[in-house]
Amino acid sequence: MLNLQGITKPFKYTGKDFAAGTYTWLRVSLAYQNYNIYMNALGQTIDATLASFIGFNTYLGNYKVKDSTVTINANKLQGYWALEGKAFGIGF
Repeated sequence: MLNLQGITKPFKYTGKDFAAGTYTWLRVSLAYQNYNIYMNALGQTIDATLASFIGFNTYLGNYKVKDSTVTINANKLQGYWALEGKAFGIGF
């Protein structure tokens, strides 16, 4: 039997890892993505990092975009994202 209590770090399981049976609940987050993007503004290439969550009613504690940690501590309904970068010497 698979015991998920106390797990605080990301993990990966396939359907075959779960025993057949009836479960009271199962919460699944579809995706978390964190990647660099490049944008052009007024002739300058801007290097930024995008962090995004795809899922329904996902609880977010805190997460790191690039250099900054963002604290949410709330449910986000769907399609939440954050962007961090620097343009013209100013961070955003």
